[in-house]
Formats: sequence, structure tokens, C-alpha cells
Amino acid sequence: MVSPLQMRAMRLEIGKIAEAVGGSSPPTVNSIAALQKRMQPGDILVMTGAPPPKGKENTPVGLVNKLFGAASRKLQGGEYVHSAVYTGKGHITEIRGGEDMSRKPLKMGLKYLDAQVVRPNVAPRKRQQALKKLDKFVEEGATYDYKTLGAAAVAGPFGLKGKSYRSRINDNQLICSNMVSRAYSGVKFNKDKDPELMMPADFLRSHKVSPVATFHNPDRGAG
Repeated sequence: MVSPLQMRAMRLEIGKIAEAVGGSSPPTVNSIAALQKRMQPGDILVMTGAPPPKGKENTPVGLVNKLFGAASRKLQGGEYVHSAVYTGKGHITEIRGGEDMSRKPLKMGLKYLDAQVVRPNVAPRKRQQALKKLDKFVEEGATYDYKTLGAAAVAGPFGLKGKSYRSRINDNQLICSNMVSRAYSGVKFNKDKDPELMMPADFLRSHKVSPVATFHNPDRGAG
């Protein structure tokens, strides 16, 4: 389970992000049903990292999971390291390492995880276009792009815009964050960073979104 110290740090992080985007802290909910009531199709979820599989915490798989999670938190400056999009009717679209892009129930996507939800400040038509693009990605069988993940990781701490990386983009390979950027193509979530090299935490710091809710999962750490 999350320790009181970790919880305090996460609340401070939420407050700093809310202040950065010029708003107050979003309401906090503790159930999937309450979260779903506040969301609209097209909202962006930025989640904490997944815990190691239950019973495998000290196996090679579990240790790699912990190492990758620690590196992600270090690179992104906080606990929130994965992004997805709410597509309505209790489902999200996401892509994770080792998995093809897919739609799944919100409850499954947030199993053991906390999340912050933000809403892009765009017209309804743009949101619908983003949802259609996500459907297309899923139908075409988009796979995880580890090369882009590496480029984004390097670009972040060194402040690189990564413009030269565009020539090597594969339309059928994605990471969780550029899945969102491509769906909302043309929206400048971060004016100083190539959309292909966005990291999940960048969406929380963007002035192009409004905070919707913070989800604290009572089962976090129980996986």
C-alpha cells in the first residue's frame, strides 16, 4: 500500500500541477463509478506506474518492472508516468510496453493505479476527430515503439526538441504519450517539445488542458 509520506508527496505534486495550469486542485474521487461520472470522451488520463505482478515482486520480471518504474518517475519528475484516453461508456484506449494498442474497461486500465484526468481545451469536433483516430490506430494493430520511448527519454532531461526524429516515425508504432499527441494532432500541448517526444507528465503541465479529477485507488499497491 501507499505510505502516508508517499501520499503527501503525491498531493503536493497535484497541487503544483494545478497551480502551473492556472487552476485549483481538481476534486478527488475514490471509486471508478465516481470518476466515470466526471469524465467525457476524449479526456486524457495520466496514471501512476503499474506495480510488479502479484507474487513476482522479487523475480527478474518484477525487478525489471521496478527498475523501469523508478527510471520513468525520475525522468518525468513524479509518480504519473503513463497516459491513456477515455473513449466513453466506461472504456479507455491505451498502449503499454509488451502489448498492442487496445480498448479496455476503465476498471481494468486503472487496476491498482492512481490517475489524474485532464480535458483538452479544444472544440467538440476536435475531440470527435481524436476518438476516430484512436479507433483507426486500434483497427490497424498499432504496436509499442521502444525506439520512440528511448528518444523521448533522452529529449526530456536534455531539453531536446527532437525535430530530426520525425523522419523515422512509423505510423503503426506508438508509445502511450504520442498516441495522445497524434490523436490530438495540431494541439500544442507543449510548444517547446516535438509532439512525438511528449511524456505523459507533460500533459499535466500543459496550458492546453483543464483538470477534471484526481483518482486515488484504494487498492493501489495491493497488486
